[in-house]
Amino acid sequence: MRTLVVLALVGVTCAQLQSGAEEKYPPVPYKYTYSAISQEGAHSAEETGHGDGRVQGLYSMQLADGRVRTVTYVADEYGFRPSISTNELGTESRSPADAILESSAITAEEAAAKYGPQFET
Repeated sequence: MRTLVVLALVGVTCAQLQSGAEEKYPPVPYKYTYSAISQEGAHSAEETGHGDGRVQGLYSMQLADGRVRTVTYVADEYGFRPSISTNELGTESRSPADAILESSAITAEEAAAKYGPQFET
């Protein structure tokens, strides 16, 4: 049993020594984009990373039924700050947890009055 414990400790120590040997590189500027279109709709994203570690970008989906959601964001020394724009039913404009949500959809109450129950009971 002692031999097993000693071998385990040696293994952990060696693993820590190897992981500490990795070189650290400063952030490198980059930019990427993509988009895809299918029968269900379109998806796209773009992101730019600055050499100082700051990142900004957006991703978006546009569904065939007309729903659209776009998230723009910045990640920097102040944290990750998203802003969401959508027209999805049941959403309303508000800012929970420092995330901005802008909705052009009617409120949940208006949708319920307009469309009624969606499921049979």
